[in-house]
Amino acid sequence: MNNKGFTLVEVLAVVVILAIIVGIAAPNISKEIEKSNAETSTVLREKIENAAHIYAGKYYADDIVGGSGASFSLTDIVNDGLLELKENECANYLNETISVSSDGSFDFQNIEDDSCYKENQKEE
Repeated sequence: MNNKGFTLVEVLAVVVILAIIVGIAAPNISKEIEKSNAETSTVLREKIENAAHIYAGKYYADDIVGGSGASFSLTDIVNDGLLELKENECANYLNETISVSSDGSFDFQNIEDDSCYKENQKEE
């Protein structure tokens, strides 16, 4: 008999090799995804801070230099066109206060939620 095809042992060997490759690759891929998400949050947090600096300089420079500080909301920054966020994910944070002290330091810890730090994706 001249049967063409793979034997059970050959098929099992291929399955075992693929299982080993998946076992090695899967943890590394999930670590990279977590690392990417953390970097995305950091970048967007920096974008919010930069937008807040621009907004504060644009509308509250005299108050900050005068020592009284300022406060405004994330909605103000978004409405001014300095930042574009997914509003449905940031809806709970759009009216939260961003405070600027007289020394120029910003406080927006009340907005730091990972779901809010996902920007709209631009389609190319």
